[in-house]
Amino acid sequence: MAQFVKGPRPYCVVLCTFTDIPIPAIPISKVLEFVAGDGSGGLFDYWRDISYGQISLEGSQVFGWYPMQYSWVKDSNAGRDRWIAEAIRLATLNQVPLSRFYGVIAVVNAETDDSASGNTPRNLAIALPAESPHYQYGWAWCGKCSALAYSAGAVPGPCIVGGVHDHSSSMAYALSINDASFPGQEGWRWCRKCQILAYAGAGVVGPCLVSGTHDHSNSGQYRLAMGQAGFRGQDQWQWCSKCQGFAYSGQGAGPCVVSGTHDHSRSANYTVPNGGSTVNTMFVGHESGHTLGLQHSWAATPDKEYGDPWDLMSAFHVQGIQTGPYSPSGPGLNAPTLNKLGWLAEDRILTHTPGHGILFPATRQVKLGTLNRPETNLPLMIRVLTPDRIYTVEFRQKLGWDRGMTQEAAVFIHELRSYYTHSQQNWRWCERCLGLHYAGLAPCAAGGLHDLGSSANYRLSLDDPSTGGQDNWRWCSKCQLMAYAGSGASGPCPAGGTHDHHASGDYRLATAGSGQDQWKWCRKCQGLSYVGGENLSACSAGGIHDHTNSLNYLIPHDTNAGGQEGWRYCGKCQGMAYSVRSICPAGGPHVWNNSADYALAHDATAGGQINWFWCSRCMGAVYGGTATSGVCPAGNAHTLTQSLNYRLMEVSGTAASINGQPGWRRCGKCQGLFSGPDSGGQCPATGHHEAAESISYILANWESDTTYLIGQEWLPSSRFHDSTRDITITVDAFDKVAGIAIIGLSGYELIEPGPPP
Repeated sequence: MAQFVKGPRPYCVVLCTFTDIPIPAIPISKVLEFVAGDGSGGLFDYWRDISYGQISLEGSQVFGWYPMQYSWVKDSNAGRDRWIAEAIRLATLNQVPLSRFYGVIAVVNAETDDSASGNTPRNLAIALPAESPHYQYGWAWCGKCSALAYSAGAVPGPCIVGGVHDHSSSMAYALSINDASFPGQEGWRWCRKCQILAYAGAGVVGPCLVSGTHDHSNSGQYRLAMGQAGFRGQDQWQWCSKCQGFAYSGQGAGPCVVSGTHDHSRSANYTVPNGGSTVNTMFVGHESGHTLGLQHSWAATPDKEYGDPWDLMSAFHVQGIQTGPYSPSGPGLNAPTLNKLGWLAEDRILTHTPGHGILFPATRQVKLGTLNRPETNLPLMIRVLTPDRIYTVEFRQKLGWDRGMTQEAAVFIHELRSYYTHSQQNWRWCERCLGLHYAGLAPCAAGGLHDLGSSANYRLSLDDPSTGGQDNWRWCSKCQLMAYAGSGASGPCPAGGTHDHHASGDYRLATAGSGQDQWKWCRKCQGLSYVGGENLSACSAGGIHDHTNSLNYLIPHDTNAGGQEGWRYCGKCQGMAYSVRSICPAGGPHVWNNSADYALAHDATAGGQINWFWCSRCMGAVYGGTATSGVCPAGNAHTLTQSLNYRLMEVSGTAASINGQPGWRRCGKCQGLFSGPDSGGQCPATGHHEAAESISYILANWESDTTYLIGQEWLPSSRFHDSTRDITITVDAFDKVAGIAIIGLSGYELIEPGPPP
């Protein structure tokens, strides 16, 4: 079961105004339309389309404008966390019900630092400013030569690569002009001939592409900030010691008018302010992607952050859409990220594993559907497995959110340096005993696992007709939810497929008497959920629960009444779930609230050390390669007979390049896997865990599962070959009308679409 992201994700948008800046002349309804407007071309449409309808911003609301306790003149250099905290304070002060929202978007009415916050991971800040007299707007990046040039003139300036500057992929920049109070380096000037920004301090004037030297005669006085600036902006801008020009270096050094490429060896790292409103789908989509748990996407060889031009998590270095009501916008997300989020299901993926010897020496041809045309009845991604890499292949066309692509169609190849997406997920670290334990018995329709921590202890009548009530309610052994089974339809399960009621008894729900009411049946998923709270409820059939025609059920809790106890309310999907608790050697259940989601590989293709098992009594990860199976916190020895055989990567050799969390050790006393120093945590064999040897393991997890783009566009007749792993992927043909790419895979055994074993 994937650590998926599904269901309603409503945002609380809080409009915040500085004391000395006028409120922007934009209707509040326009902000709401951007975030929650179906069909507006904004954020709502983007995430609905990209997730294939798996998430929705339905229920988002806008509040404000609220006056902040800050002025722009005195406080504008504060970071994004200040504005998010202020938005939350103001919302609370004005009695906004924050608990019903997934996250907070703070909108500030001036040029400020804005982005997603790492301290409050579900919240972000955006700027919706009136133009500031302290900045000159209209500066842009040239996608051909990487220079910063003025773009607001009648004609773009000449480019050293040829023609004029190409600003089509640039965000908007604004430079401090004629402002001695701006915290930056003075001496920067605009050239009226070539339009670029160049250093002119101490009487130095660089050569101009047009002729002679730069002409700064009509230029204002610009200042540039270095390093960590107190405003929203982009770093990796640098000065060239040969031509005095100013260019972006995040994608390598651009061409220099003097010779070769720019020489940035003597330059500081400058930060250029973003200019204008950030209410556009590209920026807010990227930052809200962070609130969904996504990291930046990368390119490989060499590794480069923001290196995938066809993935939103590399914005603004992407091939986006430059027209439309909330442009720039797009592109979509790459296929392995969609799979990681649970939006690209396993039945739309073809998995290939290496063949050996002469088993399958011939090239196989596979038809691959277009990622942004999911209606085709074809796989949308190919997954190629090797011991230390997963390669993925996807086909994209210039459509929808990808219509900013330069090519009409292209294949893209990515590599994943962990087995997270093809492993058993939902392993958690216990902060009390430091051990790793399986927690995947309660997948939630709202993503991840059920949140049962704040629930009362409910009791349900089990196999007892004398209690009356409505029978045919059943427990699902996959998701732990209670669902109705009397209508002949099992209902969709958040763990995949339909609910599995085979191991369930017959539960009865009362519609009269004592207990908590407002429990309802959902006609879409057949589940039981609570409707008395403020939060929107995520349904495993998509969207939110539909309680039309449901009875009103009453369920007792925290009493000594009869029935089966241990039932809990999930604060994310509002469903009634059975609480399965494993045993911690520190006493009571494990505490894994602060844990990442770890995944253990059990595919024979994966590399690593075998003979790691799951104990069906304590649910821990246990090494079974010794004469003893260790001590279980449930008493006596671990029980490993019902487990898969897992593989753990050692932090050495090829595994050193695997993405994941290092520092995991085997305890020589209990044989369990723990994270921490050589000795620590509570061991069921008494005392603390003690590392059995010097070997350290690295575990794949959600946060470290980075995607790396290989090459650029792969077009017909392209061939990718990895000689180390003996992999060849060829692009044989495109049928753009049908939305099909023909992909060749050599030396591989084909496994039909379906979930991993």
